[in-house]
Amino acid sequence: MDPGRRAHLRKAARVRDESQQDKRFRLALSQADADKAEANRKADRVKEQKAAEKRDKLQAFKPVLDLMKLEEMTVNGDLASRIRQQLIWHRDIGNDTNLKGIHKMNKEEAWANMICAVQRHHDGVSSMTGTEILYSSTVD
Repeated sequence: MDPGRRAHLRKAARVRDESQQDKRFRLALSQADADKAEANRKADRVKEQKAAEKRDKLQAFKPVLDLMKLEEMTVNGDLASRIRQQLIWHRDIGNDTNLKGIHKMNKEEAWANMICAVQRHHDGVSSMTGTEILYSSTVD
């Protein structure tokens, strides 16, 4: 490279160094990383808080575990939300591994699954996979 081009490159490098463009870029990049990390920590705290609230609410829920009382009740006499809440209790607290797709079930399917979940709970086979019962679309 000839001396004129070298001088030009040195001058361009001095101008760039004096402007501190690289330093400002690195500072902005590190600040953006710090902001993203703080936002992630905040999102994790919110997620943990919601999970704790859900867990506390579920532990405070009192499911109907008496088969005689369930026989007295009817599918039309109970709310779908309460039936689903009981199924969620059996899945999460009772460790029933056979309850899948709770929110996709219609009320009659949820009722039949709830009765079977209570039966499995009493039989002590809730946590055993493959103990589900095939349900018909109609409930007696």
